[in-house]
Amino acid sequence: MIARLLSAAFALATISACVSLPPTHYSEGLKVEDGVSTFQGNSRTSSDTAQLYSKIGAIVSCMDKQMVALLSDSEDLTTKFNDVYTSTSTYQQPTYTSYQGKTYTSYNGPVRTTTTSIPYTVYYPSYKTYFTCVPRVFLSGFDSSENLPSGTVNKHTGDYLGAVLIKEPDIGSGLKANDVLIKANGKRVVDLPDLFVRTLPRMKAGSKRYKALLIRDGKLISVNVKTADLTSTYFLISNMIFISAACQKNNDPTFALCRFSNEEWSKVFYKYGIPKESHLDYLRTLKLTSDTEEG
Repeated sequence: MIARLLSAAFALATISACVSLPPTHYSEGLKVEDGVSTFQGNSRTSSDTAQLYSKIGAIVSCMDKQMVALLSDSEDLTTKFNDVYTSTSTYQQPTYTSYQGKTYTSYNGPVRTTTTSIPYTVYYPSYKTYFTCVPRVFLSGFDSSENLPSGTVNKHTGDYLGAVLIKEPDIGSGLKANDVLIKANGKRVVDLPDLFVRTLPRMKAGSKRYKALLIRDGKLISVNVKTADLTSTYFLISNMIFISAACQKNNDPTFALCRFSNEEWSKVFYKYGIPKESHLDYLRTLKLTSDTEEG
């Protein structure tokens, strides 16, 4: 029994030694290209960290271009490896002596062999995040919409492209439910990505309205839609939150943003139109500053 327990303990220790490497660092497992950010971790990397790093790879890629990242879905590419660790131990019981009359006879104890098998699974977390970098983010003027199939508005446009059906317009935006958006600022809009990625981001910083060509009640009309420049807000909420989470969660020496000084972060915030007087408050909220540096 003792031999079996020792064998099992040795097997577990050996398995642990095989996975004692540190988790894959941010810069080592990240690959970003063509709007796709992929992070591949090792057996010591948590699934949450792998997904977080794949998103941050997209955000940092856009930051390098002084843009914000519009994040789409994250795809779980985690793989697993099943195996069985087998160990064999041999144990010989102690020698003993037998006395018969005037004769002493020594005997070797029996040899016992114990085999221990421990099944285990090793996971290698990996995530892929799709994204688009845009120079600015603007309010669309509606909360809910639907992409219409190609050819739906052919009667009004003369083409066989799609359009956007507005379901829930913002109050005071100038839009109405069931409006069909076909152009924004003179550019054909065929779906939501067309509006948010290729049309609205091209407007000047601080723009408050965009010109929409709509189909309303079967007729073409032009409406000046109320909008707002959400670039700085979106950057703080959708991008910086992930960076803050990574800095609080891990102590990764390859993730340089976690070691930015207040002055370095202030330069980043300035590029995204965040008022200087708000920089320190945001850094405190995001837990990206230290009491020492504040003083």
